[in-house]
Amino acid sequence: MTTHDAGSPGSAPPVPARTLAGLIAQLGAGEPTWDQRFARQVAGALSDHADRIALAPVEALQLDDVVVTFHLGERLQVVVTGTRADLPGELTLRWRARDLVDVGVSLAGRAGHRPPYVVCSLDFTVAGRRGELTQPVGPVPSGQTVRVRARATIGRREEWRVQALGRALSVPIDGLRLAPAPDDVADKAGDAST
Repeated sequence: MTTHDAGSPGSAPPVPARTLAGLIAQLGAGEPTWDQRFARQVAGALSDHADRIALAPVEALQLDDVVVTFHLGERLQVVVTGTRADLPGELTLRWRARDLVDVGVSLAGRAGHRPPYVVCSLDFTVAGRRGELTQPVGPVPSGQTVRVRARATIGRREEWRVQALGRALSVPIDGLRLAPAPDDVADKAGDAST
């Protein structure tokens, strides 16, 4: 069984379904656009089934405390961090979208009773945008202007990562009114002048 490349729907060449690219393509069947929203959905779907998922390179390294992050910026990257009992610190694996055809996936779970992966996403395409808190967050009051660092998911839970009053905060997804992107404002100004 084969599916299409993880870069976009319907692109070629076919890849085996038991790669990370193939699994993403299966999840994307019927999706018109593979964008940040889609990547968040993929991360959520993988999180829902994390007890069944094992990435071959992660298992070969026998990593524990594994976090799989869909890192969204100008290009998609999948970043995996984990630890080993015999090494200090963390190990990091990073794959670009085009490399995902080489990342084997097993749906039989992890060997050796290791805990499932934590799957999340960090969308940096919104970094630098301004927003206004619609509810207090810790010591920061409602109405405070903040600078967005990222839109994050951990499993299915979505939140904003923001900077406010010298603090890094996690804000519920409905706790922020995002200001229009500069391009949106420029487009509206152009529409008004015509």
